[in-house]
Amino acid sequence: MEPLVWAFVVSACLHLMAYGSYELGKRMGWWERDLLPPWLRKVAQILMMEPKAPPKTPATVRQQIPLMFVEVDPATASKEAPANAKYYSAQNSKASNPDTLLDTTSPKFTGIQTHVPKVETTPHNKPMPLQPAPEKPKATDDKESKPTSKSSPKVGDLAMAKPIAKPPDESKPDPKPDPDAASAIETHKRPRTLAEAAAQKMIPGEIMKQDGGVKTKNTVSTLDAIGSPFGEYDRELINAIQTRWDSLILDQRLSPDHPGEVMLQFRLHYDGRVTDMKVIETTVSEILTFQCQRAVLDPAPYRAWPIELRRVMEADYRDVLFTFFYTYD
Repeated sequence: MEPLVWAFVVSACLHLMAYGSYELGKRMGWWERDLLPPWLRKVAQILMMEPKAPPKTPATVRQQIPLMFVEVDPATASKEAPANAKYYSAQNSKASNPDTLLDTTSPKFTGIQTHVPKVETTPHNKPMPLQPAPEKPKATDDKESKPTSKSSPKVGDLAMAKPIAKPPDESKPDPKPDPDAASAIETHKRPRTLAEAAAQKMIPGEIMKQDGGVKTKNTVSTLDAIGSPFGEYDRELINAIQTRWDSLILDQRLSPDHPGEVMLQFRLHYDGRVTDMKVIETTVSEILTFQCQRAVLDPAPYRAWPIELRRVMEADYRDVLFTFFYTYD
């Protein structure tokens, strides 16, 4: 053990001498008088230099998409995007009013509901009522069923002849027209113009109520909305959920006892799948809350994201916050 002890003692002495010399030179000012050789001064300068911090790269500012969706009628869309809009849609829209007496930051709407931003009333589509099956024709004689000439059409061919009108039976009263059937047929009629086709695709609901007024004049009131690649996809998503929700309430004859809302959060993947469903808040019964969850899950999987939407998103999913509002008369 003696060699190890002597080595430790010698090492301690050398360290003490080096430290003592440094402290003595610091007090005597030896290190400030450039008494060191040139090569040692350069080493000392390098050791005394503070490391430079790497230059800060400016953070990339990502465009934040507004959180509230609003539907824009293609007839009222504008080419330029408004400034400081809190809504987004499939197309740009600028705030306007038929009446320009007031000049505020928000346009005026004369609706009755204050929950959902909607610029016009779109009626709910009524389901087509079931019609009774037509009566089967009575069997006739073989002679009457056979064709009497070569020009008569064969069975299975397309006939251009007009059907023979049967005389009305005076003993039976005339059937009264069904107003529900007429309205259903009117609702499901084929649109004649692009405007009518766009109107039929709009989400059902009542126009919003909002006080205010803007100086931009228009035949209808509109909101400030920014066109986004999310707009058209989200319109289809909301329309599908709205249609399923209305169907569930109508089929099960559900009616809330008081107004309430259900706030759901779910993850929408790029291929249309829905996962991680959570109930964030609810003020209605369990059965009504469950119908809201079914309204989101039943139509899934939804349409896959378009390429424009996938380019904007960094992840392959979106966390969506969806709120249902129950009202009663």
